[in-house]
Amino acid sequence: HTTEGEVTAGEAAVYVRQNSVESFADTLVDLLEDKTRREMMGSVGRGRIENYLSWQKHKMNLRKAYDRLFTA
Repeated sequence: HTTEGEVTAGEAAVYVRQNSVESFADTLVDLLEDKTRREMMGSVGRGRIENYLSWQKHKMNLRKAYDRLFTA
């Protein structure tokens, strides 16, 4: 995993700390067996995209930055 991945996904992802196939497989099986957790992660992921990562949000911030830069 990467820091960027953690910042982007937040609680919408599972992070395998041990660099091994066994740890990855165990984590994947745990997630496949936990429907409630999968649904929560999906909801969190969708919320992050709609409220934090969407182009609409970034577009407004970028426009404000350009306005400040070019009207100063």
